[in-house]
Amino acid sequence: MSETIFKRFHGDGFGPEIVQRDLKQTEGVSFFGYIELLLKDRRRLGDLLLDERRSLEALPKLLGVAIIGFAAYGLIISTVFRLSGTIDTEVLKSANWIAVTLSYALGLIGAVCVCLPSFYFYALLAGVRASMPQVAAQSVRALATTALLLLGIMPIYVVAIIGLYIGGSAWRDLYALLLNAGLALPFVAGLFGVITFYLGFVDLSNTLPSQRYRKCGKFLRFMAVCQSGLYAVVAPAMIYALLNSFGHFFSR
Repeated sequence: MSETIFKRFHGDGFGPEIVQRDLKQTEGVSFFGYIELLLKDRRRLGDLLLDERRSLEALPKLLGVAIIGFAAYGLIISTVFRLSGTIDTEVLKSANWIAVTLSYALGLIGAVCVCLPSFYFYALLAGVRASMPQVAAQSVRALATTALLLLGIMPIYVVAIIGLYIGGSAWRDLYALLLNAGLALPFVAGLFGVITFYLGFVDLSNTLPSQRYRKCGKFLRFMAVCQSGLYAVVAPAMIYALLNSFGHFFSR
């Protein structure tokens, strides 16, 4: 038994390609099933998110992956800084592990919430008949991808920090540099998330009829790049503001 998920139009204008998936393979994907799709079959996940009903189903699960990943990062990085005893910034000095964990988890996800209306507006402006859940699912998919990559980086980061710490004074400068670089890891991992976000909007543009695609497809791709840049500006500002607020609140 199968169903039509969406129509992907050929670029040569010869008509639509009907993309179908087996219902048994697509219905009732679990939380861990979406993690597996993010890691092993991003093409299939991209196809599922083009369907509004599937995107509504996937949205809370992908959001859960992002929250767990960013919260785990915040917990690890705050523990590393506290154990090292070298906190140079005033914001981090006033923040405990709860503040750091909440700031990164809520800041990175909250930045998407701030940017989401503009993502949706420009998708409509380009002629894509996408619903808000579909655009939100593409955005949260990028966050979940970033969170999983970040979880993969953290063990390597922690081992490197421990190794430099054991090395003693000979590695002091590199140790301090790598320690502070840990705060930027979400944005390093976020580069892959930005690529995922861009490819998601490319998938949306591929559902346009060929004539409209030639007219609006490039515009939609350009706006995807611009919106990625907007998120890159909003996210650090939101994390900094939350660190400042939570730090003062939990230090009382």
